[in-house]
Amino acid sequence: MTDSLLRAALLGTGRAAPPPADPRLESLLPEASLTAEQRLLLLAGMDAVRRRAGYRPAQRAQPPEAAPDETRPACSKIAGRLLAELLAAGNDDLLAEAAELLEDAGQRLRPELLPTALAIPDEDLRKAFLPVLGERGKWLSRFHPAWSWAGVKEATAFDPAEAKRLWTEGSFSERFSLLQRLRVQDPAGARDLLASSWKEEKAEHRAELIDAMAEGLGAGDETFLESVLDDRSGQVRASAAPLLARIEGSAFAARMQARVDEMLGSSLPFEIDLPKDLDTAWQRDGIPRAPPKGVGAKAWWLASTLALVRPAHLERRLSAAPAEIVAAAARAEESLPLLQGLTSATLLFEDRRWAAPLFDAWLARKGDEAEGRDAAEGLLPAMEPEEAEVRLEQLFAHPSERMVLANALSLLRVPWSPSFSLRVAAAVRKTIADPDVRALGVAAYRVAAQTIPRLAAVLERPDAEPLPPYQERMLDEAREVLRVRQLLHEQISGRSKT
Repeated sequence: MTDSLLRAALLGTGRAAPPPADPRLESLLPEASLTAEQRLLLLAGMDAVRRRAGYRPAQRAQPPEAAPDETRPACSKIAGRLLAELLAAGNDDLLAEAAELLEDAGQRLRPELLPTALAIPDEDLRKAFLPVLGERGKWLSRFHPAWSWAGVKEATAFDPAEAKRLWTEGSFSERFSLLQRLRVQDPAGARDLLASSWKEEKAEHRAELIDAMAEGLGAGDETFLESVLDDRSGQVRASAAPLLARIEGSAFAARMQARVDEMLGSSLPFEIDLPKDLDTAWQRDGIPRAPPKGVGAKAWWLASTLALVRPAHLERRLSAAPAEIVAAAARAEESLPLLQGLTSATLLFEDRRWAAPLFDAWLARKGDEAEGRDAAEGLLPAMEPEEAEVRLEQLFAHPSERMVLANALSLLRVPWSPSFSLRVAAAVRKTIADPDVRALGVAAYRVAAQTIPRLAAVLERPDAEPLPPYQERMLDEAREVLRVRQLLHEQISGRSKT
């Protein structure tokens, strides 16, 4: 709109008369008499059409160079159509499997799929698809900011001056991200940067920033983290304590071990002697004096302290294997805090040898349903895969009120072994008259490729009574997942139906 037309529209035709019409446009106005308002609107409309008709798109000074030649063959057209449907539906689980199949087969996405694949928002899925975008996918990443994640990036060291500027001027999220990235490349430099502004940070920010130091954690961090234990915020001290506990040979780890030794004794069965009160040294080390509502103080102190001691220390101290120590803990009068502390320590120090006996102890325990369920669900993915599969097979035969089978199956690490997948299919066959449809929905996504046809055949239920409509819908979804997975494997891996 020209300035004169815009002025008349803003001020109103009563205060600013419409400008004279362009002679070339005059003939386009209707012959009938027009009000000032009608004439202004028609002129504005014609002016807009004139401008759009005369628009010339910006010209590139030089066209971009062509994309490099591809080094991988594209997937088949059928696989491409399946992938297009999965991308449109946002089925992340099947997309992740498809990306892995493409990578294993040395194939890439078809070109028509690249814009949709480059728009994937999930970080894990982006990592899965990055190798199969092909040369054209990397080339396209330069032409849209949202696609830049797929570009080839050289790992470069941080510019200290730029890092300092961002640390001083950036938002908290920018500073937190910077600290995380620096901890990967230069743990000591990141720690020094955090220490430089430590006293000026808010308490809630200090706790989160300490959590970022888990990346690249080492002995060089002990002095700084030990000083953090003097922080006035209990939340900050509680964030520093697990990090110090994970530093082997730290003074903090030695203090916690000495406290546990004093409480538990040196042999089995446990000779438990709990403190009557908690002094300031314990509280400085992140053990709160006041327990949560409904929890006994001494039990809380025992569980909190045990959670910060490496389970391997107990093996040496008690001259016993994990299963023996867990069994003794389950029989002890203070069994609940003992099992809670051992479970937390197993997860903190990622000691898989303890996960299976603790899982068994929680499932066998009477009462404490909420604690037992949470502990079992945390321990299952921490086990060796073979041990976890054995326990889930037992759940098929003997369901536990403490653990929902579908939830347990979803926690099992992928891929499931072929032998476990076959046993799942066999177990499903035995219960197909009254199936656990939620568990079947999980299994459809996770059984080994060799087992897909067998499970699909079981789910057809040719001689069984119809289920309620909502269960039939869930079964139909499971059947469709198996059908798509079978096609993906056939089209990408070349694995034929068995």
